[in-house]
Amino acid sequence: MEDKNRGYRVGSTDEFLRKYWRRIAVIAGAILLLLGIYALRTVFLPFIIALALAYIMLPMVNWIEARFPRKWRGLNGKRISAIAVVYLMVVLVIGVFIFFAINAIIGAIHSLAHNSVDYFASASATLKEWTESLRQITPPGIREQIDTYVQEMGDTLLNSVHSSIMNAMEQIPTQLGFIVGMAAVPFFLFYILKDQEKISGLYSSLPDWAKPHAKSISSILRDSSGRYIRAMLTLALVVGTLTLIGLLIIRAPLAPLLAVVAGVTEMIPMVGPLIGALVIVMVTLALAPEKAVWVAVICLGVQLLENVLLVPRIQAAFFRIHPAITIVLIMLGGYIAGVWGVVLVMPLTATAIGVYKYLSRITEDKTELEEKPPALPDMKEPQG
Repeated sequence: MEDKNRGYRVGSTDEFLRKYWRRIAVIAGAILLLLGIYALRTVFLPFIIALALAYIMLPMVNWIEARFPRKWRGLNGKRISAIAVVYLMVVLVIGVFIFFAINAIIGAIHSLAHNSVDYFASASATLKEWTESLRQITPPGIREQIDTYVQEMGDTLLNSVHSSIMNAMEQIPTQLGFIVGMAAVPFFLFYILKDQEKISGLYSSLPDWAKPHAKSISSILRDSSGRYIRAMLTLALVVGTLTLIGLLIIRAPLAPLLAVVAGVTEMIPMVGPLIGALVIVMVTLALAPEKAVWVAVICLGVQLLENVLLVPRIQAAFFRIHPAITIVLIMLGGYIAGVWGVVLVMPLTATAIGVYKYLSRITEDKTELEEKPPALPDMKEPQG
């Protein structure tokens, strides 16, 4: 009996491996590939950014190329000219935005530096007044504990600032690959846009059995990347709109420009929202210091609303995953890989689901073909 049971188990295992070995191999390979990309994320990130930009710019390049005269000096001339036009448009838009943003920021910094002594004196007087009021209503024993705590907190803050600066300086050599990669993004993007048809033709070099699988998985990757880009653009638009509404309510200066800054920096992974909030508060502090606190409250409220409601809802809508599951995935991504996990967990999950469904479909189709008995030939009765 034991031998029969053991043989049954071995047979079941062999049958399972024979039936699903392709799916297991692809999943294992995908996991190893993702682990490798994560380990070299600082090197791959610039090229991932270039691929995302290519996804956005490719339709514009194709549209402009199709409207050039037919009698053109070769296809490469049309293609390169179309890419040059798109590059020029992007540089023009970015240049105009940077021009107005830098002028506003420089003016704010100049005003802030000119009035910094008054701001510091006013803040010190207010803080001293609050401290004295607090000391008068607290017993002597608690007062001494508060003084000790404030002194320790000041020392801790100075040590934290010093440690942060030293860590940032130490990280500069390790970010050399990222810096070089970002410098190479325009050239890498140019060749992707120029030789898009040749890159698509690489499928012809694959074995016949691998061509349809490579095309299908590539289509899944493009779909997930497109959904991620559309989700990021939608999130940036919503954040910019909410920031604009809040700034207009309190009548903050340069509200439209600051809202654009909030929306644009929202698309920068990890540090973008913090940079946007700092710029907005700094400009407001320079131009209307009495409204700086309210502006900081608006930025904080928009970020809380974004993290709690907007990100799960928008990503759930674009990736077609339930919002509750989206929240769990974002928390797991942050726990496993920190900020990178929060940024990448949804596109990776959508890609994994798409690949799994594709593998399940082709495996079921192949199993049905293998289990289906061969059709019997039609037997015609001889005609007498």
